[in-house]
Amino acid sequence: MKNKLILIITIIVALTSCSSETEWSTFTADTGNYTIDFPGTPEELTQPASGIEIEFQNVEIDDVGYSVSNFEAAAYDLDAGINGAYQQGIGTAPSSVEDRTINGHSCKEGFGEGTAQGVDVQNSVLVCFTGSEGYILQALGETDKTIEVDRFFDSFEITS
Repeated sequence: MKNKLILIITIIVALTSCSSETEWSTFTADTGNYTIDFPGTPEELTQPASGIEIEFQNVEIDDVGYSVSNFEAAAYDLDAGINGAYQQGIGTAPSSVEDRTINGHSCKEGFGEGTAQGVDVQNSVLVCFTGSEGYILQALGETDKTIEVDRFFDSFEITS
């Protein structure tokens, strides 16, 4: 009986130590103008959008993507920005959009569902503008996946 108990405890410890808990850590932009928590180390990627190349930080964990891009802009229409992010991401408009303020800067937060590459997805987007820079944050994943949108968006801080 004692050996069975030791085996059970060993299995529980092994399962606990192999859990897929994701380590979140704070990322600071190279330019030093924002910080945000990512579930892992972000990879820098580039993607064309509206005729320009936009650099962004991206982490994909368990088929859920978290990304942040920022870019210089003399003017930025938050409504057009959020609608464009949905059109490019899932080919539809957001189902809900709310005003939000981050460090005194105007932002829009949206949520929508659609199909991307034949998969049903949920997409949360936050767009902000500081008067000289625009930011687009996105949390995208399959509709049955847990996406930690609040944790991701609430950790975003504009530091300049």
